[in-house]
Amino acid sequence: AAIITASDQIYDGEQDDLSGPMLAGMLMDLGYGVVAQTVVANSADMVDEAVSDLVAFEVPLILITGDTDRLLSKRPENLAEMFEEVVPGVAAKTREQAAVLNRFGVTGQAALWTQNQTLIVNLPGEAQAATELLQQMSGLLPSALQILQ
Repeated sequence: AAIITASDQIYDGEQDDLSGPMLAGMLMDLGYGVVAQTVVANSADMVDEAVSDLVAFEVPLILITGDTDRLLSKRPENLAEMFEEVVPGVAAKTREQAAVLNRFGVTGQAALWTQNQTLIVNLPGEAQAATELLQQMSGLLPSALQILQ
């Protein structure tokens, strides 16, 4: 697995990345190896490049966190172009679960996509919300990854 944190403030060194390391620890606790953890600026081009590099290395699971809600709400078509397929129903369920954690969670851009044999999961930028949603999705991941292989 790999984690991409997309945040201008973290990329510029103005803030610490809290969600990336927490997600990495959680993935390891769930039995996944974490082969990469990277921080990029909150730009569609940088996120696209990071995802493309990881897909090229055949990383089976990519989590995107950080300021991704803002990025996706501004440029969903830029990011969605690189993905082969949206995993149906999961985005709505993820937003529903996010709304339990935060009343504005229903407006988030949570989504799952596939590219080649990689599952790409967009999570909230806030560390607690990201880890709680990953925990709620953890039962789905083994089956989804097996189907893609």
